[in-house]
Amino acid sequence: MPRKSPQDPEDELAALRLANQELTSVLATQAKALEDAEEMFRTTFDQDAIGMAIRAVDPKNPMWLDVNDRFCEMLGYSREELLKLSSFDVTSDSEKKEAAEKNKRLMNGEIKSFSREKRYLHKDGHAIWVNIWLSVVHDKAGKPQKIISAIEDISKRKAAEEAMRTTEKDYRSIFENATQGMYRSDLDGHALRVNPAMVKLNGYESEAELLAAVKVTSQDWYVEPGRREEFTRIMETQGRVSNFESEIYRHKTREKIWISENAHLIRDDSGEAMFYEGTATDITIRKNLENELHQSRDLFSLAFHANPNLVALVEPSTGEHLDVNEAWLNTLKFQREDVIGKSSLKFGTWPNINDRDQLLAIHQSEGRVRNFIGQLRAKDGTLIDCSFSTDNIKMDHMEPILWTVIDITESKKAEKALNEALADAERANQAKSEFLATMSHEFRTPLNAILGFSEIMGKQIFGPLGSAKYTEYSDDIFRSGEHMLTLVNDVLDIAAIEAGKRAFDKEMIDLRDLIPECLKQVELATTNGGIELATNIATNLPSLNADRRSIAQILINLLSNATRFTGRGGSITISAYASGNRLCLSIQDTGTGIPEDKLASITEPFVQAESDPHKARHGTGLGLSIVKSLVDAHDGQLEIKSIVGEGTTVSITFPCI
Repeated sequence: MPRKSPQDPEDELAALRLANQELTSVLATQAKALEDAEEMFRTTFDQDAIGMAIRAVDPKNPMWLDVNDRFCEMLGYSREELLKLSSFDVTSDSEKKEAAEKNKRLMNGEIKSFSREKRYLHKDGHAIWVNIWLSVVHDKAGKPQKIISAIEDISKRKAAEEAMRTTEKDYRSIFENATQGMYRSDLDGHALRVNPAMVKLNGYESEAELLAAVKVTSQDWYVEPGRREEFTRIMETQGRVSNFESEIYRHKTREKIWISENAHLIRDDSGEAMFYEGTATDITIRKNLENELHQSRDLFSLAFHANPNLVALVEPSTGEHLDVNEAWLNTLKFQREDVIGKSSLKFGTWPNINDRDQLLAIHQSEGRVRNFIGQLRAKDGTLIDCSFSTDNIKMDHMEPILWTVIDITESKKAEKALNEALADAERANQAKSEFLATMSHEFRTPLNAILGFSEIMGKQIFGPLGSAKYTEYSDDIFRSGEHMLTLVNDVLDIAAIEAGKRAFDKEMIDLRDLIPECLKQVELATTNGGIELATNIATNLPSLNADRRSIAQILINLLSNATRFTGRGGSITISAYASGNRLCLSIQDTGTGIPEDKLASITEPFVQAESDPHKARHGTGLGLSIVKSLVDAHDGQLEIKSIVGEGTTVSITFPCI
């Protein structure tokens, strides 16, 4: 259509109307687009799976202008509650400074957006981890208008990471501190990782040193040839080894030890074998104990079957014989099949069942029996005197009773013969004592006459003898008679004590009074002999319950002996004191002493310490025998110590009341 001239008013009006319509349509279209965009934003904002928030630009008062439901859900607040708060109100104190710095840089235009992980505080007080993206919305003039935040809840991921870190820390602690050796190696045996225990097991100082040196091969580590190949074969067929025990070399020192391995094969996602992981435990001590146990069993078996005594292993609850040795079979004349698996009650080895029951009762109450005397009956009926002993022993999963039986038939016969011989000897000794007592009495009658007449002649009571020699002879007769009488009296004492016919009248004796009385008996001899006589008597000396005459006889005999064998210038010391519940007496001299070879027999009758007859002529050889018999009769103990040329100490102890 031809364009009309602009001068036409109607045409201009129509043009204006058309332009207005077009403008209205455009504006409507733009409004609709804006409305659609607003609706789309609101829908996206409200229904987004992550938290969304819009806040003011003011860094001093970063109040939220709008938040979506997901953000409210994350923090536990309602929309109305959150819109009254700022982002700082729900930020942990430790992160506020960093958040303020980031916001400042964002407002100043130094950065257009940023993201970071931070912690928000939930309404109930616990912290939640989020990943937040912040960006600034500017107007057409470039002026910041709003800050839009997208917030993702990453609490679960953070918890998983923390759990993983804890697991890694725990694994590292176990790996580093485990007492078992732990390793990872490639399929060719090169070590990739080892823990300190594995380093120590191989004799190295550090993991690095071991990794550089170790390649596990049959020759390098395993003592037994082919052991590595066996390990690899099991791994390839089963994927793991369990309790794989091997003797190996400590890699660095080449010392042999035993280990037990548990390992498995690690594969990748496609199933391809990658490496081995496992543990190695040093079991050398256990292996040594096992070897010792095997050796002990071998030794036990050897000792069991080679034992000359009768030995049997018996099951305690049933009494069945688990094993017997050859001596048992030979002595009791049974075959092995007669007894194994059977109780002794079935094959009749106990002639007296009460003995068996009593023996088992003792074993049950005390756990063992020692030297129980009884009898066993052989298969042919022969009775055998036996000494029984039992013990509980441990063998594998059993605890049988070990019976050890000694055939004492011959020893019983010998014992009987010995008892008969002792009885005969006792009767002979009794007869000897009675004979000595009788003879001593018979000697006394003529001795008294000899002593009386020789004394009368020596004193010339009925007139001179006519010659000085007769006087000298009569004196010799008198001294010899006195010596003979002393000997007779000593023999009578020995005989009476040994025959049990000497009466002991016990009373409480104060040795502080008795000792000085006894010293007077030897005082003249010690003074004439130039011997110093000393005492050392405790002031708190207890009384002694004993026969006074016997204790005096003991002291006088010992003091007389000491005087006889102590030379001029010597000394004799008598001591008395209490020690615990014993009263102790000692007589110490500085005399000639007793030879060591005579000490053992010095208290036997008629034994003299001095071999020179001229020096010993004044003794009867019965003094110490009498002392020993009297000490024994009072439940005392006699001890003699002597050094030739230095002196003798005789010690006696009596029990105190």
